[in-house]
Amino acid sequence: MSSGPGIPGIVIGTVLGACLAMQVVADGTNMQQAHKAMEIARSYKGQGDLKKAEYMFQLVMKNSPPDSNIHREAEDELEYYVPLMRVQRLLWDGNAEAVEQELFALQQTFEDQPVRLQEINRILNGLRSSSTDDGGRRDNEVDEKLIMREATLKLDTYFRQHNRYPTSRTALTEALNLEAAPLDAFEIGRYSSRGTGYLLILRNKDDKSQTITMEKTGLLQ
Repeated sequence: MSSGPGIPGIVIGTVLGACLAMQVVADGTNMQQAHKAMEIARSYKGQGDLKKAEYMFQLVMKNSPPDSNIHREAEDELEYYVPLMRVQRLLWDGNAEAVEQELFALQQTFEDQPVRLQEINRILNGLRSSSTDDGGRRDNEVDEKLIMREATLKLDTYFRQHNRYPTSRTALTEALNLEAAPLDAFEIGRYSSRGTGYLLILRNKDDKSQTITMEKTGLLQ
């Protein structure tokens, strides 16, 4: 047994405390602060103060490890639930153009999550149907714009995954997912592609006279 002087417990506690503090600074996390920020963020969200709620959710993410549940919950709020609340407010204000922009952005973010994508498309369809009292021709123009954006999004997603556009109708049908709204009202009238571009004509199932032509250069020989 050593005859040297022992190290007082209070000194050990102080050193450990300093090490823990240094670790918080080093990895940028502080779970106590993260949980406190989450509580405040949800309070602001409940009050409808979305800007403050977003700021607090960002603090949650900053103070928590990326693989923690609270970090993922805050990310979910920022990417999905808060934007949906913003969309609802824009709908109340009658700002259809801003609503479309928000929803198209959400479509891109959640293109690989069918349940959420279905909810986003449901809101888009509701927005489209709510404009039926504004006149037939205007409705058709809005529908065409929506269909073209949706089809373009799906085709570009396919291109990023396969480094080419669909080269067969079977691949095209799977890429477009014509059973899901809003494309479920249309069928493929014509399609040609060699992978680097495409010519696509969509035809309304109920009104065969309504067709939408989409073309991306670089395809036909």
